Amino acid sequence: MKRTLPPLNALRAFESAGRLGSFSKAALELHVTNSAISKQIKSIESYLNKVLFIRNAGSVRLTSDGEKYLYEISSVLDSLSHATKACKFSRDNKDILSVWTSPSFASLWLLPKLSDFLDSNEGTHVAVRTEENSFPINTSVDCEIRSFKKEKAPKRAILLKEEVLWLVGSNSLSLSGSVDVAGHAQKFTAATYLLNRPNAWQKATKQLFPQKLNIFFVSGVEQFFLALQQAKNNLGVCLIPDFMAKQAIQQKEVIRLTDVSVITGYCYYWMTPSYTFPISKVQRFYQWIKENLSEIKC
Repeated sequence: MKRTLPPLNALRAFESAGRLGSFSKAALELHVTNSAISKQIKSIESYLNKVLFIRNAGSVRLTSDGEKYLYEISSVLDSLSHATKACKFSRDNKDILSVWTSPSFASLWLLPKLSDFLDSNEGTHVAVRTEENSFPINTSVDCEIRSFKKEKAPKRAILLKEEVLWLVGSNSLSLSGSVDVAGHAQKFTAATYLLNRPNAWQKATKQLFPQKLNIFFVSGVEQFFLALQQAKNNLGVCLIPDFMAKQAIQQKEVIRLTDVSVITGYCYYWMTPSYTFPISKVQRFYQWIKENLSEIKC
């Protein structure tokens, strides 16, 4: 079936101008003149018979039609870019699986376990990139593993695991082989505040301590792996996702201080561009991630 496609140079000009909010910035990005961008925008508006930009003195902004069109074509151009790179460099990276996730997920769970996946998938190499949540889906990688609040998860995200936090601290907090958190609350008032889970401690204190307790926060961090390091150094107790804390507990670097778990309302999700998910190495990695995460029991 013959495709109905707009002039591709005009499409590039529109996407750049819409994304940057400026004809002049689009001209710089595409290495053309301002008048060339303006001409291309007029061309695609004529083709669509729609006004895509509202032009004011010295500025432009998208119309509602322009916003909708930009949203739709951006993912298409991302897919085209990714497919082009994949084809161009296929000889060099056909066995490389690129993964994008958070620093804590990578350092506390994925990297320590990754050898298990590599041993059973000989010839496959995994490149891990770390950064905080990106949205929409990053099309420069094969897959992403992200945490979102349930109600804010992208539609295409596949649920891997509900986030459950454990209260952990230095082994020095152990009380004769057992830890009575409620009965020895004063030992646990020094804590590390989680900037990425601002309501976690409020939920935890309600569950852990029948009496009203004022928590003294020694420090505040944005990453779980930093909070765990504080606990290892006896610089306050912390709340850590169960699967991220498990290895440190097994290696006796920290101790789980109570059987009580805190449900945060966040979940971990798998995301991948639609054109990479059918690839066998991506499918195998997904199954491995899902199976290993499901092994963690509260």
